[in-house]
Amino acid sequence: MAVIILASAYFYTHNHSQPAGITQPVQLSNSINSFLISFGPSSSFPLLNVTTNSDVYVNMVNSSCVALLTTAYYLGRNFSITHPVNFGTLSTTEPFFEYTSIEVYNSTIVQQAESRFYSNRGFCDTKIFSLVISNSTYSSTPVTVDGNPAYILRFSNLTPAGIRYAIANYTGSAPSNIDYYMVVSMYKGVDVEVGDEGFSQTMNVSRLILLEGKILQKVEGLTG
Repeated sequence: MAVIILASAYFYTHNHSQPAGITQPVQLSNSINSFLISFGPSSSFPLLNVTTNSDVYVNMVNSSCVALLTTAYYLGRNFSITHPVNFGTLSTTEPFFEYTSIEVYNSTIVQQAESRFYSNRGFCDTKIFSLVISNSTYSSTPVTVDGNPAYILRFSNLTPAGIRYAIANYTGSAPSNIDYYMVVSMYKGVDVEVGDEGFSQTMNVSRLILLEGKILQKVEGLTG
């Protein structure tokens, strides 16, 4: 998806509301949702604790970035999107939050959304991402995934505020080595992203690129 969102299910749930009266290519969205539900945890994602798959309308902070959003997310042991997290209880050998997200843009704003995506090097809504960018060491690196232009977004060394914006509320001290990595791309008005959140030593961009390619291939088949 190219990242319009800030990416964690916690962030989605607490910062977006459902817009009314939006016409979307529902058949395509239902097909994508079915794909994500069947996708499930695999060797692509090391976490095995699947907590939910959801299909919801999301209204971005910038009204020009409106899309039907389908997300599958995976939580590690002792990680929560609804209760404050104690980082001392989380695994330091694998990401504690992983997700895949696909956004199908309303046809009336696809051109504008794609323009924003590429001009921002990987996301549509500047207002949302500015909160995390200003509270981390941030970089956006262009790559090619499955023949499509894509970006690797890295939010490293998150500050305490950055952790709350991008990941979750927490108790106790905030670690200084929490990272948030995303690989994002846009294909025919469909925004595809995969992401990891965890301690610095658990980040694996190569795996995220491979996973992004798998999902892009499926999206290409669904969109024709």
